[in-house]
Amino acid sequence: MASNPSRVTFDRVASVSVTAQEDHTQYGFMNEYRNVLRAQLTSQTSAFKLCLGLHDVFIALFLVLLILMTIFGNILVVLSVFVYQRMRTFTNILLTSLATADLLVGLVVMPLSLLDLLHSHRWPLGRLLCGVWATTDVLLCTASILNLCVISLDRYMAITRPLRYPRTRSKKMAAGLLSCVWLLSLVICSPPWFVPGWGLFTQYSNNGILSSNITSVYSSTVARHPFACVYSPSVPYRIYSALVEMSTSHLRSMILGST
Repeated sequence: MASNPSRVTFDRVASVSVTAQEDHTQYGFMNEYRNVLRAQLTSQTSAFKLCLGLHDVFIALFLVLLILMTIFGNILVVLSVFVYQRMRTFTNILLTSLATADLLVGLVVMPLSLLDLLHSHRWPLGRLLCGVWATTDVLLCTASILNLCVISLDRYMAITRPLRYPRTRSKKMAAGLLSCVWLLSLVICSPPWFVPGWGLFTQYSNNGILSSNITSVYSSTVARHPFACVYSPSVPYRIYSALVEMSTSHLRSMILGST
């Protein structure tokens, strides 16, 4: 039986139309996929793009200088105590602990803070290192605060009890105090790894943006260390008061002795 020419032509046109529609659909999917890849590459490029404005360059140079001074100065303090045996006194051991905390801040925390600043607070090193950086920052800054509290307490006791206190100081006592300082600092910085929703970490989103809120940082610091905020100004005031009292008493005894 002879086929109908019009029927054959219609089938061919329909087949070509279906093929063209499939090609158009496939092209649309490919074009959409290409746009998604382009958007991802653009976002990654913008996330890793450095801010090289003149203002940012000056800030970066200043921070690099500050980091180098922090590292160099604290290395000198630590080496002077370890090299010279006569420098290994009770007070200098406490100062060495403070210098060690500040040295680690200069080696670990401050360079990563500079990296975060240069990337416009778009953290480029992943979520895990973001948490490690935040934890290390809290650990070392807390240790510095507590070391200062211990040093100020040592100075207060040395001034107010000049005869009795030196006999109670020893290297074992210094080791015990510093162990408490670093253990307490570790306890303060560790809950975010074990307690969900603690809120100590800065928010880290999937596209690598590390957002920080200065107000919340200061608020958490005051809330976490209310004792340090009260302790820091009160101890120096008590030390100076004790110095004035001792000087006045000594001057009065000299006047009475001369008469």
